[in-house]
Amino acid sequence: MIPLSSQHAKITMQLIADRLGVSKYTVSQALSGKIGVSETTRREVEAMARALGYRIKTDKRSASLLPNDTASEAVSGLPSAADLLCDGDMTHTDAASAYVAIWAHDKQRDEISFWSRVLNGVILGCKGNGWQTQVLSPGKLMTDNPMTSPLAAISSPTCLGSIVLGTLPITSLNKLVQLHRADAPVILVDHEEPLIRADCILNANLEAARLACRRMLSQGCKRIVFVGKDPYSVSFQERWWGCRQALDEHSHRMEGCSLRKWTISYGQPTWEQQLTKRVGSLPSEELPDGFICANDEIALKLMKLLQEHSIPVPSRCKIIGIDNIDASACSIPPLTTVELAKELLGTRAVEALLRNLAHPSVHTEKVILSARLIVRGSG
Repeated sequence: MIPLSSQHAKITMQLIADRLGVSKYTVSQALSGKIGVSETTRREVEAMARALGYRIKTDKRSASLLPNDTASEAVSGLPSAADLLCDGDMTHTDAASAYVAIWAHDKQRDEISFWSRVLNGVILGCKGNGWQTQVLSPGKLMTDNPMTSPLAAISSPTCLGSIVLGTLPITSLNKLVQLHRADAPVILVDHEEPLIRADCILNANLEAARLACRRMLSQGCKRIVFVGKDPYSVSFQERWWGCRQALDEHSHRMEGCSLRKWTISYGQPTWEQQLTKRVGSLPSEELPDGFICANDEIALKLMKLLQEHSIPVPSRCKIIGIDNIDASACSIPPLTTVELAKELLGTRAVEALLRNLAHPSVHTEKVILSARLIVRGSG
């Protein structure tokens, strides 16, 4: 990928050709509407010109160069080859106006260990392509007047597409798709919705939990408790399923294994109090051999509570988290966890957006980023 390092970069036919893997001649023919270029290639070239941020109002002469079925696109803002690139270089004066809408809940922006890092990955990826970003609250999608700013702006050619962080109701996603231009991609991060056409970039949540559970079983743990809340997110559900799957796979080799779940209202103000009460009321004979927590934050809180009740970790009870946030390496003992992508989720979402801009008719993709077990002192 060839980044635009600044708003003063030059757009050339060769730049567009390099990004698409076609010849400079093909780019010229496609943008001028001449014969000899397939309609698919023409659309891809036009989409890439948009993606690079160049816009120009064409006159009737340039629009007439295109076939009837693409004339309306030319009038709406795509340059012809003569207007754009016939002499080679053209100053990239409009790239700064091209932007990507990023949809993130307020609590995600404030959450420094995971979602803020994903958001940073998206912003850095967009910056590397010469795109600006606008971070919007998904709650705006349910406004009574969707044509008010900033929602009206995402319908314009300056908005290249949307990247959605986390879970969003299908009603909101449908409204987002309707507000966008038909060729503007929507990319989902850590969420999947088969009812809309969108690439999704996911962490291997199920595999992460399988790794954690298999680690517990390999350490001789027979009584295991998963701590989390299914409705909090799809990723929490998948992590519970991963633990169950690992136990099912292992049951024929080790008898007497059990897996239970502690449900806490994670994401609500009272979740820590609920966990404190649960640990305080746990009879010593019911103490499990190990806990697998839906994320590191829960695991770190649980480890502190067990230690306050004179339950040593890991000699009496092992703990494994998921995510590998920065604080997990600093706890006493350091937390064994499963590392999942953070900034990389964001940068891969930008790559998916660029792919869809360059190839508007391309088949949707589900990208799953792998998990990695990090063994430390807690389990």
